[in-house]
Amino acid sequence: MSYKNLITEVLSLHADQILQQTTDRREYATLFPSQEELPSLLSLADQVQAALQPVNPPKAFRDQLQRDLLAAAHLRQATDEETATQSSFLRSPPASIALTLLLTLIIGLFFYQSKQLHDQDRPQI
Repeated sequence: MSYKNLITEVLSLHADQILQQTTDRREYATLFPSQEELPSLLSLADQVQAALQPVNPPKAFRDQLQRDLLAAAHLRQATDEETATQSSFLRSPPASIALTLLLTLIIGLFFYQSKQLHDQDRPQI
């Protein structure tokens, strides 16, 4: 077994024991005396576990958080539905055709008026 795999396996077993609260890191250090880094890594794992104790927030906080998250979800859902309704109108074939025809008409009228003005400026032969 490679050095990296051995250290990984030992640290994994140690982490499991920390969670079960049945750890004794001296046991691993004596089993693998050639692994000089092992005691310091095991000690670090113990320090991390001590620093990351589970937190149980008060019930009032959890209730308020749940209400806030539900309100945010409802607001987002309403906004998404409103956006979907608006964009679905423009994606419908009749609306797209009508919009295309309207733009074509406006552009056509612009060119027609432009031609009329241009023709008035030209001298008659």
